Amino acid sequence: MDEYDGFFRIATTSWNAGTYVTVLDAGMNVTGTVGPLMPEERMQSMRFMGDMGYIVTFQNTDPLFTIDLSDPYNPVVLGELKIPGFSQYLHPVGDGLLLGIGRDTQELFTRDEFGVETVIGAQDVGLKVSLFDVSDPYNPIEADVLRLGEGYAEVSNNPRALMCDPQRGLYGFIMDRWNSASGGYWSAVLVQVKNGRLSIAAELSDDNKYNYNNRLCFIGDTLYLIDGIGVISYDYNTFDELERLVW
Repeated sequence: MDEYDGFFRIATTSWNAGTYVTVLDAGMNVTGTVGPLMPEERMQSMRFMGDMGYIVTFQNTDPLFTIDLSDPYNPVVLGELKIPGFSQYLHPVGDGLLLGIGRDTQELFTRDEFGVETVIGAQDVGLKVSLFDVSDPYNPIEADVLRLGEGYAEVSNNPRALMCDPQRGLYGFIMDRWNSASGGYWSAVLVQVKNGRLSIAAELSDDNKYNYNNRLCFIGDTLYLIDGIGVISYDYNTFDELERLVW
């Protein structure tokens, strides 16, 4: 949900009815509605940015819709992008770009005796970070993607778990990595957004497997990783470890 220029905008979803974006005035009277978008799919993420809205639904593929909200009495879908997987969190990173964090999927299908393929579902294959170029709202594109493999990140359902440093173009979060041999471990992933591309600037891990509300933050040229047993500081330029405080 979001308030902009005296209007309240809210996205709602249900499995049977699809997804709606509704605009209301100060008296809570509905002024405009978009929907239903993709009936039988559920909304995964929504981002309001001024006159625009961006929404992701999912069943087998990830439709990203761009919605013009400049006229609160006539909101309109302008564009749509379909790609494998889906984004559970969308974050603006400037220059008409959106960072999407969510799941990567592969389609599951059957093939009949004539070789005709039918999609019957989707298989989750891990965590994915996408960079969407929405500068042309009629033609959104996935400009770049990082596939991080099997694992989970709290930022997928808690935006407070994302460390943002737009000045350096760095966005950090904690990821639980699954490993059948070791039982899994966690790491702090710092994603670099630069020149319309994604890269991993650093991946910091620790022997401590306790991962609950772990966070990244920075002060000046020092990066801090707070986990379940203490604080680790790093040089923010080289990512070399500096000190540890264990409690």
